[in-house]
Amino acid sequence: MQNQAKAYLSRYGNLMAQCRSLQLSIISIRENAENITVRLDPNKVQSSAKIHDPIAESAAAIADMERMQSEYFKEAKVVLEEIMRLIKRVPDERLQNLLILRYVDGLTWEVVA
Repeated sequence: MQNQAKAYLSRYGNLMAQCRSLQLSIISIRENAENITVRLDPNKVQSSAKIHDPIAESAAAIADMERMQSEYFKEAKVVLEEIMRLIKRVPDERLQNLLILRYVDGLTWEVVA
């Protein structure tokens, strides 16, 4: 039962960690896309209909990640509201604060102590 409660309360932190990870990926892709240069070689002729556009591919990847991040944020908001409702049901205000510090603010038990 205790592990189930811990897993349930940890959902918000896990979702926010996924959001941060996506944000780092978005930043990395954006930085790489800003450094893409196009070189034209007049001696080469494109013979294939397949066009490789690294800037467009980067933009599409960023858009997908931003959409996913938005979904994680929406879910995290719902989870946070659920967790806060449950924590507020704990009769001891001191314990409420400890649970908020640990499961909402994401502090370790050592820091909370």
